[in-house]
Amino acid sequence: MKRDSRIDSLRALAIVLIILAHVYPPTVLFQIRIFDVPLMAMLLGMSFILSISKKNKEAYIDFVLKRFKRLVIPAWIFLTLFFICSFTAVNILNIESPYDLKTLISSYSLLSGIGYVWIIRVFFTIAILSPLLFKVSKKINTLLERCIATFLLLFIQELLCILTEKLYGVNQYLFEQLVAISFGYAIIALVGMWAINQTRRENLISGCFFLTIFLATGKLQGFPLISDQKYPPTIYFLSFGLGISLFLFYLVSNKVLNPVLENETIVWVSKHSLEIYYWHIFPITMFELLLPDINWLMKFIITLIITGAITILQTKYLPHFFNLRFINLKHD
Repeated sequence: MKRDSRIDSLRALAIVLIILAHVYPPTVLFQIRIFDVPLMAMLLGMSFILSISKKNKEAYIDFVLKRFKRLVIPAWIFLTLFFICSFTAVNILNIESPYDLKTLISSYSLLSGIGYVWIIRVFFTIAILSPLLFKVSKKINTLLERCIATFLLLFIQELLCILTEKLYGVNQYLFEQLVAISFGYAIIALVGMWAINQTRRENLISGCFFLTIFLATGKLQGFPLISDQKYPPTIYFLSFGLGISLFLFYLVSNKVLNPVLENETIVWVSKHSLEIYYWHIFPITMFELLLPDINWLMKFIITLIITGAITILQTKYLPHFFNLRFINLKHD
C-alpha cells in the first residue's frame, strides 16, 4: 500500500496528542486534544480503503488472523515485558506493586487492566469489522445520505450509552467495553471510509455538520467536559471527534502542504506509531509511581524524548520485537 502523506501526518499528530493526554495537561488543553482517539479510528477506516486490492482477496478468517497477529500479539508481548519490568522495579525499590492478578488478567484481555491497552482492543475490533463497514459504505453514495446515516448511527449510539447506565456490575462493564465503545468508534471508521474519497469541499461540509451536532448537544447539556462522555462515547463526544478530524483532513488535503507533510520525521512517527504508543507507557508509569507531582510540560517533554529514544533503538536493533518473528527467530 502506497503511503498517504495526509494519513501519516494526522497519525503522527494523534499519537503525540495521546501521549499529551497521559501527562494530564491543564483542563482546557486536555479537552481540546480529546479528538485524538477518534482521529485514529477515522484513519483506520481510511487506511482500509487504501489497502484494498482486488487482485489479492483473502478469506475472512485469514484476514482476522492477520489483524490478530498485527495488533493483539504485539500487545501481549509488550504487556509481558511491562509486567516483568514493573515487578522487578518494585522489588528493587522495595515498594508495593500497583498491579494485582485481576489487573494482569484484565490487561491481557485488553479490557482495561493497566489502563492503556483498551485502545488496542478498539483498533482490533474496527479492523475485523472493516469488511462489513466497507460493504455498508458502498451502499450509501451521496453526501446527504451519508450525513443522515451517520446521524442515525449516532442516535443509536446514544441509546447504547443510555442502556449502559441501566445495567449493573459485570453486565454493565462488558456491555460498555465490548458493545457501546466498539460501536461508537466503528461509526467513525465508517465515516473515514467515505472521507478518503470525498472532495475537500464535501469533507468540510461534513466536518461542519458534525460540529453543529456537537454544539447543539452541548447546549442541551450545558456544555459538560467532553472527556466526561468518552466512556462510552456519546454523540457529544463522537460529533466533536468527527468534526475536528474531518476539518484536519480537509486542511492536510491541500496540495500546497504536500512537501511539508512528506517530512521523514512525520513518516517515521506514523510508521512506528504503535511502537511509540507501547514504549511511552514506561516513562508515564515511572512518573506516576515515583514523581507524581512533576510539572506536566516537563513530564511531556521527557516522555517524548525517552519514548523516541527507545523506539529508535528498538526499530534499529530489534525491528521484529512486536511480532511473532521475534518469538520464533530460530525459524528465520
